[in-house]
Amino acid sequence: MLDNHRFSRYILPAVVLACASISLAIAQNGAKSAEAQRKLRVLEDDYWDFYQRENPEAATQLGEYRYNDRLSDYSLAHAAQKKKKFPHCLCG
Repeated sequence: MLDNHRFSRYILPAVVLACASISLAIAQNGAKSAEAQRKLRVLEDDYWDFYQRENPEAATQLGEYRYNDRLSDYSLAHAAQKKKKFPHCLCG
């Protein structure tokens, strides 16, 4: 299982870079791009909310205080719950 430091150092930047690349490709696609950009923005926002919920300490460091009443859950039960809820995600 990845720890938060490794996740935020390697995986998060890769995801952000991939989203930026996709955004650029979509922006160059003309008339279809407005709807595609909206869908991508929804995906990005959903992922960002998920990341902050799962990593409340990191969210606080980034200036998001909605999750200050929580701590990260590293239990096996929580990992199994995430794996069941997000079967295609590599979120351990």
